[in-house]
Amino acid sequence: MVGVGGFIGSSVAKHLKSAHMEVSSFTSKQSLVINKQIHKNLQEASTVIWCAGRVNPITAETTPNLAELELAEWRTFLDMWQEQANPTQTIIFLSSGGCTYSSNSLPFTESSEANGTNKYGKLKLAMEKELILRQSRHLILRISNVYGPGQMHGRGQGVIAEWVNSMNNNEDLRVFGSITSFRDYLFIEDLCEAIFHSLKLDRYNEILNIGCGEPISLKTILDICILYKPEKVKIHLEQERTTDRTGYYLDIQKFTSLTNWKPAYSIEAGLLRTLKSNDD
Repeated sequence: MVGVGGFIGSSVAKHLKSAHMEVSSFTSKQSLVINKQIHKNLQEASTVIWCAGRVNPITAETTPNLAELELAEWRTFLDMWQEQANPTQTIIFLSSGGCTYSSNSLPFTESSEANGTNKYGKLKLAMEKELILRQSRHLILRISNVYGPGQMHGRGQGVIAEWVNSMNNNEDLRVFGSITSFRDYLFIEDLCEAIFHSLKLDRYNEILNIGCGEPISLKTILDICILYKPEKVKIHLEQERTTDRTGYYLDIQKFTSLTNWKPAYSIEAGLLRTLKSNDD
């Protein structure tokens, strides 16, 4: 697994290990290539899960050179993978469900128009395209907004992580744009279980949406926070950011029909788990 230093990667690695699966972990500080050879552990893996990323939706806009570097490194890795991997090995690439689709029709299905709504979405689409062009066996998972205990704050993304941190520090909860804007929010444990199910699929070269499959507004999240700790909730309205969209949610029927997976956590259950974890 590549990218275990991040919130998603570390959570997925821990989940798979708890299911008694053998996991070789790579962070951004570890080299995937040694003497022009892909690391032995990657060559021997049946599946490589790619969770790594240098940028997020904010930094892709402010530091486009990092996005260009990420794409260049991805191309280099895929070229070597194509030469050195065997045909039975699979790459599972974690892409974006919120930034790739550009359709105005909701919910987004895997066949919805996808031209990218910002530089981050365009980067993910470019990375998807490079993977598809190599004709290596793969799955592309377009993931919705993931949240849960342990998620980093202060990166300009992940409203739940930001709000939980603000509540802990008695700071205003910053709302960008309208409180009625909505997203598809997925609890981290549900994502981990979905990826576990994807490892057992016998279909490849597919794009699959993974999310909760429902629109969840900022107001809904705010109301849960108020019920949990009303004295900690103070909001501050700010102008909508250019990297944000009014709302989206994903159609997840394709993935659920193939795997029998479905999200186990409602937004109430997942958010309360997250809030309580910060009280410990």
